[in-house]
Formats: sequence, structure tokens, C-alpha cells
Amino acid sequence: MMEDQDTCHIDVFEISVSVPDRDKAIQEFRDRLGLEPYYMMEAELPGFILRGKEVPPFKAKFAFYRAGPVRLELLEAEGGIYAEYIRKHGPGVNHIGCRVSDVDFEVDWFKKRGTETISTLDVGPVAKWAYLDTESILGFYIELIQTSMREPGLPR
Repeated sequence: MMEDQDTCHIDVFEISVSVPDRDKAIQEFRDRLGLEPYYMMEAELPGFILRGKEVPPFKAKFAFYRAGPVRLELLEAEGGIYAEYIRKHGPGVNHIGCRVSDVDFEVDWFKKRGTETISTLDVGPVAKWAYLDTESILGFYIELIQTSMREPGLPR
């Protein structure tokens, strides 16, 4: 366990944009920006907790782009914090993803400073996520991820 510090211990690695249609967004990126995703995937996401309640499993489609030291993620999802964001705001930056070595420590660190967690997902030794409730002050969430994967969200 880390000692309590005056600063959090995060490494920003991702900007995630929620979109209503991933494939249409990919085509827009191709046509307008000349960009191609380096990786795409589809998955069923089970086990999310949102505002203290379990969310039924839902399908999600991802496209990842290189963007300097961070990656850009286009995300179409049928449920959870992602679909909620689209319903409320339309397409836009859903979260800034941050790698952490200890999600529980960082969640506690933020909680002590008045920032609550709105959603979580724990898939055991592979990865653990927490989404901080920063939407009202930033317009997007902060995602904390502790993972053993080489690149969060991508297979080894």
C-alpha cells in the first residue's frame, strides 16, 4: 500500500470519445482526418457497477488511434456509463483514462478530497477500473485502471 501523498499517482494514457455508431465515426476519421485505427475490437462488458447497482452485460465496440503519447479511443456501447453519457450529451469525450498501480488507493485519495466513484468494474487479476464522478466539473469522467495487460483494453 502506498503512503498518503499530497498528489495522486496517475499516468494519462487515453482519451475516450463516446459515439453512437463506431463504424460511422471511423469513416468520418478516415474521410476528414485521413486516420486509420491501429486496433478495433468488440466485446461484451459484464459486471459494471453504476451508482451502486449492477448493470446488465452490454455490447461495446472500440476503435483505437495513436495520438502521440496517448491513444484515442472511439467507443460505442449499449449500456453503462458510456450509453448514459451519449443519452445525456450526445457524442463527446466520455473519459480520460489513467493507469494506476493501486486503484483502491487512488479511489480513497480522491474520495478524501471530495470526488466520489460513479462506476467500477473488477475482473480479478487482469484489470480493475473505477470511474470518478467528475462530469459536473470537467464535462467528462476520469477513468482509473489498474491492469496487468500490456496496453489497457488490448490483448497481450
